[in-house]
Amino acid sequence: MDRPDSRRLASALIASHHAVGVSVDGLAEVLETLTLDRLPTGTTLYEQGAPSDELKVLARGAVRVEVGSPDNVVATVEAPAILGHLGVLTGLPRSATVRAAGEVSIGTLDTSALWTLINDEGAAGTALRRLLLASMAGLLATTNRRVIAQLAQSDAPAASPAVAAPKATPRSPTHRSRLAAAGESDDWGFDSDLLKAADEVQIVQAKADRERSYKRRS
Repeated sequence: MDRPDSRRLASALIASHHAVGVSVDGLAEVLETLTLDRLPTGTTLYEQGAPSDELKVLARGAVRVEVGSPDNVVATVEAPAILGHLGVLTGLPRSATVRAAGEVSIGTLDTSALWTLINDEGAAGTALRRLLLASMAGLLATTNRRVIAQLAQSDAPAASPAVAAPKATPRSPTHRSRLAAAGESDDWGFDSDLLKAADEVQIVQAKADRERSYKRRS
């Protein structure tokens, strides 16, 4: 991407993810490394259960998030957005299938490029780390609200809407995530448990959606 386009997209991503403290120029530096591909409606970007080996930036269009079957669409994500980062950061397989809901423009960062940028101590690395954290916090908050609303309408016994935050206990450096280590100098609390919780809570949401869909059909 050229500089003007990368700055525009950086500003839009920061706004859409409510990423306070993220440098536009730093994030634009990351986006300049991307080549945007135009993909037609129905293109599969991620397949549920597949290895998580890349992050995508949705620059234009929208995607459907499906769990279990194409009929079970649990979310629609519109540009601008980052996609697939939780799987890369946690090492977990894809928890959902993601398809283009129309023509989309997509940029891709593979695992190697992503971790090179995350470990960058300059403005680009700092901006990317902070955008990722803002996105994960937003996903947790949104999913919590949806699960709480569903539980309120359900006859099922009340349950915790999300993965409970782990108690603060001392951990050796070997148990800290690579992202936590890379972002330590930012004073932004990246934590491997947060990353795994963010991905697992979406699986909880998907199960709740499937149960509701089954009840409606029965």
